[in-house]
Amino acid sequence: MQSITRLMGLNVVLGVFAYRDLLTFQPRMYSVASGLEADAEQYLFTPNETAPLIVVLMSLWLVYHRRATLFALPQRGGPGWLAAVAVAIGLPIYFWAIYTSAPDLQGISLICTLVAALTLWRGFPAVRICFVPLFLLLYAIPLPSPVIAKMIWNFQLASAQLSGWMLYWIGIPHVVSSEMIYLPQDTYQVIESCSGFRSIQTLSMFAILMSDLFDRSRRHMLFMVAASVPVAFFMNGLRVTTLILNPASQIHTIHVGQGLVVLMGGLVVLYTIDGLLGRALNERPREWAMPSPEREAAASGASLLASPMVRAGTVTTLLGVMLLGLYAFPVWQHPGSQRLSIDELLARATRGWISTEMPEATNDLAKVSFRESHRRQYSLASAAASSGVGAALRGPEPPVEVFVGVGEHLDRFKSPFSPKTALPGRGWVVEDAGTYDADGLIESITWRQLRSGTQRVLAYHWYEQDRGLLEESIRSFFALDRSDFARDLPVVAVRLSTPIEEAAESDVRQAHARLKRLHELVAGALQAMEQAQDRTARTPGAARSPDFPLWETFFTLPCRERAGNYCDFRGLNA
Repeated sequence: MQSITRLMGLNVVLGVFAYRDLLTFQPRMYSVASGLEADAEQYLFTPNETAPLIVVLMSLWLVYHRRATLFALPQRGGPGWLAAVAVAIGLPIYFWAIYTSAPDLQGISLICTLVAALTLWRGFPAVRICFVPLFLLLYAIPLPSPVIAKMIWNFQLASAQLSGWMLYWIGIPHVVSSEMIYLPQDTYQVIESCSGFRSIQTLSMFAILMSDLFDRSRRHMLFMVAASVPVAFFMNGLRVTTLILNPASQIHTIHVGQGLVVLMGGLVVLYTIDGLLGRALNERPREWAMPSPEREAAASGASLLASPMVRAGTVTTLLGVMLLGLYAFPVWQHPGSQRLSIDELLARATRGWISTEMPEATNDLAKVSFRESHRRQYSLASAAASSGVGAALRGPEPPVEVFVGVGEHLDRFKSPFSPKTALPGRGWVVEDAGTYDADGLIESITWRQLRSGTQRVLAYHWYEQDRGLLEESIRSFFALDRSDFARDLPVVAVRLSTPIEEAAESDVRQAHARLKRLHELVAGALQAMEQAQDRTARTPGAARSPDFPLWETFFTLPCRERAGNYCDFRGLNA
């Protein structure tokens, strides 16, 4: 008995070492110094953030809460096929996470490994009893960045509207325009960390934790998780409103502290709902039903490992293989690619046009990543050059702003797929929209008539090399672009916009004509860029090959550019 206890303790130690990259994983992609305030804001409010160590500790606490029930189970192994299936899924994912430098994927492997260990330890009843702790581990895995980028903008807009509604009811004059809130004395923007998306994730996790610790039924838990969504959204709107009303909210300490107070208020609301729901459902504390001897014999009879020592040794062997792979498994190395000179290509394509460089758009592209971007304003040298003497008498044509962003897919926690790339800046509201098919593009171009205050523009927006939300999410989640399945051509986001003097039909028609004329030039430049990139990717010297980091694993080289827990591939291959 003492030998088995020691072996199980060894398994815990091996598991911590095998999953140490997951436990110390931080997806944020910035290089500022870490601190208590920064960590609190990132973990609790920033979308796509996660704290695997905290989630794992919560899950272990739930397992500890079940300790009496688990140890009351007979010491018989469960069905061998279940443990084998869990290992067959978890082990390849673990090695794939090493190969692609994506430690967050080890969260899936950890769930599978725990299912196999529980099955070998006390059988399938142990897996059933630990279902909630295992499910909670999913919160340690970030959502795919294309999904976040698609959703976060809608959360920003909804939070701005909710805060505007609250300001209206307390009698403060304001104007809400897109994600912007204008007050007579100041202007506020609902940024991504104030969108409420992360607050919903946080409160829903606490709803599961609260329901489980209070021994609520699964129906009660589902009600609590469903209630956490509107509670988190409402409390986030309250947070935005209080930040607007607090004159010292720009101080980082107060900003974070105010958010924590509002989050604690959300927990109090959930606690109240939990008590009221418990009375309404008239529930008693949950009691785990022990399996009948017949079902227990049927479940344990399928196990091929009858000896407890052998079952524990099997887990030790599995963790030992994983720990060995952590040091000896190959890691994919980016082959490097020629820098795409968008400026030069567009300069050649737009000869005869006058262009001026524009500053970066200030519309909070925190989760949007581009390897290279181009933002310039184009206008013809003279009005007569394009529209004759009559146009010259009317004055020069309005300019056309061109934005081209080449996606960076090595950064899995940012994405080029964001509705923000269709907007020329902050505070733009969509008045009208539509699509039309253009030559040379597989996807239709989306046009939008936008308004911000007294300004109006017509904007064209499209993506090239876009494979759809589902495939792009799969590629991001499983880090396919950090492997031999990496794409040869990057995703390119394009936006063309031009001012509209008035919303009259004739002005809109002329704006369409200006955009279509420049679209032909931009599309030609992008086609030349993609052809050059395709030739570079197909050269023999660009072949990808794995690297076995034996010496470098123990004696790592200094990192030129650090991004989170790993070195930036671009810094290593510059």
